[in-house]
Parts: sequence; C-alpha cells; structure tokens
Amino acid sequence: MNRRHVELGFRLVLLALVAACAAPTAPSASGGARPAESIAAPADAPPAAAVPATAAEAPPAPPPPATVRIGLHTPMSNAGFFVAMERGYLTEQGITLDIEPMDTAAKMIAPLSNGQLDAGTGTISAGVYNAVARGVDLRLVADKGTVAPGFGYEALVVRRDLWDSGEVRTPADLRGRTMAVLVPGGDAEIGLDTALRPMGASSADVNIVSMPFPEMIVGLANGAIDAAAPTEPFVTEIVERGFGTVLQRMDEILPNHQVAVVFYAPQFIQDNLDAARRLMVAYLKGVRDYNDAFGRRDPAKREEVIAALIKHTPVKDRALYDKMAVPGINPNGLMNVESLRHQQEWYLEHGLQSTPVDVDSLVDYQFVRYAVEQLGEYK
Repeated sequence: MNRRHVELGFRLVLLALVAACAAPTAPSASGGARPAESIAAPADAPPAAAVPATAAEAPPAPPPPATVRIGLHTPMSNAGFFVAMERGYLTEQGITLDIEPMDTAAKMIAPLSNGQLDAGTGTISAGVYNAVARGVDLRLVADKGTVAPGFGYEALVVRRDLWDSGEVRTPADLRGRTMAVLVPGGDAEIGLDTALRPMGASSADVNIVSMPFPEMIVGLANGAIDAAAPTEPFVTEIVERGFGTVLQRMDEILPNHQVAVVFYAPQFIQDNLDAARRLMVAYLKGVRDYNDAFGRRDPAKREEVIAALIKHTPVKDRALYDKMAVPGINPNGLMNVESLRHQQEWYLEHGLQSTPVDVDSLVDYQFVRYAVEQLGEYK
C-alpha cells in the first residue's frame, strides 16, 4: 500500500469519529433521562411531573398528645397560659390542660407533692417555704409575675379624705392607722415594711387587717379602713371612684419583686419530661405576646392579648386595659432569685418561717432554657 492510500484511510477514520461524537445521545437501556440540553421539548408537551418531596422535606410529625393537670386561677398574671390557649400555642405543642381552679399556691402544695397536679401557678409565701422545710418537693420553673418598673400593678392606696386633708402623704403617716391587705405577711406587708424602714418604723406600727380586694373598696368608701394594698383593676377603680389616692406603687418600693411563679411537680418532671418542656414552650410564646402587647405596645398583639384576658379573667371592661398597670412577666421565663431569698429572710425575721431552706435548690431553669433554645432569646 502506498503512502497516499494510507493518508486517505486515516482521513476517513477521523471523519467517522467526528460524526459519531456529534450524533444525539440515545436513551440508556435502563430508561434514564437524557441530558436536558440534548432534547428540546415539543411546544405542546404536557408539563413535567413534580419531583416528589424527599423525607427531609416532609413536614415534621406532630408532637405526641399530652394532658397536663394544672392548678390555675383567673388573675392577669396567668396571661401566658390564657394567651397560649387562645392563640393555639398549646395545641401546637400537643398539650391539653386539665385545669383545677385554685386561687392560692398554698392550696396547690399537697396536690403537687402527691402527684394529683403536674403544674401550678401562684405566689411565693411563707407557707411555700415552710412546706419545703417539712420535706415537700417542689420546683420553681418560671416567672409568672413581678412588679418590674412600669408594671406596678400593686399599690399602697390611702383614703381620699386623708390625702386631701394632708393627714397622710407618706407611708410614715400610716403609723397607728388601719390598713387592709389580702394576706398578712404577704407581698403587701413586705412592701409596707420596706417603705417604712427608712423612716424608722415598720409594718408592726400599722394596724393590718385581712380583707378581700372588693371589700377594700367598700372599706375606703365608708371610712372603715384608712389605707389598703389592692392589685389592679381595684387600684384604678378606687382612684376613679374617688375613694382613694395612690400613695406609692410597689414597683417604686420593691422594684422587680418576685410575686408569683410557675411550679412543676417532681413526678411530672420525672415521668413526662418531654411534655414539661413543650408546656414551657407554649407558655413562653404566650408570655412573649403579652410583652409585645403591654411592653412594646404592638397594636395587633395588644388586641389579641386583651381579648384573651377579657375571656379568662374577671376584668371584662376593655377600657380598663388602657388605664391600669399590669403585671410584669419575664419573656425568657427568668425569676428574680435574689427577691426570693429576700422574702425568705423577711419571713424568718418576722417569725412566719422557722427553718430556712436552700432557695437556689428550688429553682429549676432547664425548662425555660429549653424553650429559649427553641424560640430564641427575647430582647
């Protein structure tokens, strides 16, 4: 074969290889799709079927349902739970509340300790510390009410005629006079005692009587008492009806005083830890709406929260919510532990508590930490 024939054959092979590379890619034997750029879809072709979502893209499974037995009453400081009910936050967490109406923490101690209740809400008192000293096991898990600055929903109120005459203008002027409180030895008396101490006096210098809040209005109106320590909305009602004048609000006397907390029973924590965590998530979502409404004054949140409070509390008059102070509730669930220690010192000093307890050991922050991890920190 001569050189010319070899060159001709080599050129023919090259042309064949080029033609092969330019040819369209055929479908694979397994029916796999061709590269998208190799085939143009006909103009009248139906749209391609949607690619099914992967397991990772599927919506998360709903949380397992859980019923939580809780001691709950109607004060505004339970707003976190009331808003969580109305806004569906409990349902989101798979939680149903089995509510036992109880108006004091003292009434909840036995049911919490023996497993009849999973959770409860109420004020800190000498009775709580005395029960712990006797061996009752309780956990303080979240804030439910403080007198943070601007949230002075408790107040010392003096009878209007005593104010107008100038006879009573400071807490020191209450010495020797009669003052009504809901519970002797409670927050009101601690506040009064704190206000009097710089003036060389104490709550022992005042004739303190126990009286329900509605009766305080009558007592001031008819002169049976000289002063009172009501909470809202009774403070606003007393002032608007001309029966009394605010002498001092508690957020001025005891700023950030810890009034009330959320309790968990030890059995609830041990036997249903997941539900205890999810309950706290729902609760703090409700508390954050409450802070948006009354702290940040978000108009939409304000109306939603007020609607929930009107439904679940005795304060049914919408106009009152624009006049009265409301409780402070920490949106991250944190309590003022220093205030809890101070209260114990006061109870011990005044003979209401005989045996000190380790306050720090009662505080269990694992649930608010979990909730804040889920929701982010509220600033």
